[in-house]
Formats: sequence, structure tokens, C-alpha cells
Amino acid sequence: MWKSLCRPNLYTLDVKEFRSVCNQFLSDQFQGSYNNSNSILLSSARPTTQVDPILWLPMTCSERSRVLRWRLGWLLGGKPKECLSVHDRLYFPRSIEDPISFLLNLLPLHKPRPTDHHNWVVLWPILCTILHELDYYFHDECPPPPVDPGAKLLN
Repeated sequence: MWKSLCRPNLYTLDVKEFRSVCNQFLSDQFQGSYNNSNSILLSSARPTTQVDPILWLPMTCSERSRVLRWRLGWLLGGKPKECLSVHDRLYFPRSIEDPISFLLNLLPLHKPRPTDHHNWVVLWPILCTILHELDYYFHDECPPPPVDPGAKLLN
């Protein structure tokens, strides 16, 4: 594979060029798979080849577990219950098919700046509460109130 990618300048290729060629190849492969796939897992992932921020943004273990399980489609099959009024609680129009995944795809790639912070101060605790409730409904239990949802990301 690498010989075919680097054939024109195989013997003069430096590390920087090699990384650039590899990144372009991986990006092209990912975009091809992302655009031509009916995979639920791939379609709910970010449309980029970077590490998803849900893996490194500050959150509790329970919050990270719920977000990851949602992303993988393991929490209620990736579809929110209508009784939770997810669209209304997140202030999203009904035209957005999956508001939870939509919001997760908008997670910042770095700790939110004060200018971006005001949106997440409202939306992140609501999202954490919704995922908390979904987790308990998935296990047929009545959810206790969450304790300070989303505080780690916002502090």
C-alpha cells in the first residue's frame, strides 16, 4: 500500500511528506466509508478522522459511559424515547432527526472558551440528564435525580 501511495517520490520522501500522504489516504478512506455506509455506528460518529472529544473532555465516568454507549447505539438502540421530549428540552427543531448525536457532534475540540461557554452551560447539563434518564429507562428502573450533571466539563 505505501509503495503505491509514495511511488512518484519514494526515495526522496521525508517524514513530513509521508505523514501528509498517509493522513490524506486515511481521510479519503474514511470519507468513502462514511458517505457510502449504512452503518449506524459510523453514521453517528463525527465526520472527521480526529479523536472524538467524548474520549478526553472532562466528565464523570458515568457521563462518559452513557455518552459512549449512546454513540455506539447501545443505549436504547440509539433512538431516544418520545416521552422524554428531547427536542423540546434541548431547544432543537423537529427537523433534526437525532438531536443527541447532533449535539455530541458539536462538542468542542478543546475546553470551551468563555465565548462558547454560554451555550454549553445550558445544553450540556440537559444532555447529561437526558442520557441519565435513558440509561435508567433502558434498565427498566425509575431514575433518581442526577447529581450536578455535566459539572466537570463546565468547571
